[in-house]
Amino acid sequence: MERALNFVELVSKSGFVTVQREPTGSMLVAGMDAAGVDDDQARAIYRAMLATSDDKGVVA
Repeated sequence: MERALNFVELVSKSGFVTVQREPTGSMLVAGMDAAGVDDDQARAIYRAMLATSDDKGVVA
């Protein structure tokens, strides 16, 4: 467990974050408010951002 926590700390210090594959309700609301879109559009934007990261081999 300590090794895992050390890894998470190292990743965080490198400027990376870990996010869920699917946005939470509060994530969708924040996206809707920020972009002025509905929940389907906010979800699509979130998935598109993750897909771009996945193309670069970042998302496991």
